[in-house]
Amino acid sequence: EFDLYVKKTTPAEEPTTEEPTEETVNINYVPVGPAGASFGSVDSASETVMEKSGTALGSTPTANPGFKFVGWYKNEACTEAVNAGWVTGNMLKPDKTKNYGTAESPVMGYETATYYAKFEYDLADLIISKTGCEDIDENQSFLFKVEGEGFSTTVAIKGNTSVKITELKVGTYTVTEITDWSWRYTNKD
Repeated sequence: EFDLYVKKTTPAEEPTTEEPTEETVNINYVPVGPAGASFGSVDSASETVMEKSGTALGSTPTANPGFKFVGWYKNEACTEAVNAGWVTGNMLKPDKTKNYGTAESPVMGYETATYYAKFEYDLADLIISKTGCEDIDENQSFLFKVEGEGFSTTVAIKGNTSVKITELKVGTYTVTEITDWSWRYTNKD
């Protein structure tokens, strides 16, 4: 004779084979640029990925006419650039940055984040040249008024030379020679 003993286990004692649950995280992509201007956009604006097993698709910036894309940043002030290895062309595809494991057994994953696409005005130089002056007039000055894109200035050109205005916003400008003045004066005695 012998006795058979069976112990019933409680749920807390039962072995588990399930992986711990995995959360989702949101990654946002935000365009930033000059206040009040329509400088550009990003495609896509956000995505939700699984923190450990997910893969971020990323975002691509598009600058509007008169603007240029500068780069991707981790902060809204655009002072801390993202990892250069995350950017191909202009497209940002962020990598996993958070360790969900231990130092001995790291498990890298995504964390909730916002990345900023910085846009600025596209700038160009304008060169104004004067030609056709006779040698006798080589020291004569010619005035030109330049206006456009919220900008206005007057420049002087001496003889058959040119002047360069740098870092103008890309756009339409009107250049007009001012002819209602004289560089020569006569003494009335």
